[in-house]
Amino acid sequence: MEKRTRPNQLKIRLSDKELAQVRQKYGQSRSKSMRHFVLKCILETSIYEVDMQPFRELQHLLSKTSTNVNQIAKKVNTYSLVYKEDIMTIQNEIHRLSKELNKLQNILYNRTNQGDI
Repeated sequence: MEKRTRPNQLKIRLSDKELAQVRQKYGQSRSKSMRHFVLKCILETSIYEVDMQPFRELQHLLSKTSTNVNQIAKKVNTYSLVYKEDIMTIQNEIHRLSKELNKLQNILYNRTNQGDI
């Protein structure tokens, strides 16, 4: 009997919905066989984990800024005037948000170029 080059086997169980999704994606691929498709998906696809904390912090900052903008808009609509310190507060927060966004963009850009993503 001939010795196999791939003697190991991996079995998985799928729900009907999962199996339908796998078959649909296999049908959309140009793979010669289901085995080829599965190996290509597993071995050629990078898997990475994204730390969502910076995004949560940015979301919090955005929420804070929009609250301040709403409070200032309410003052302007009520009293028909706006204080310079209110405008400065918004400008500072927008500047801070811009810096955070730039940091996130740089992190993602660097990781993408290093092949981490």
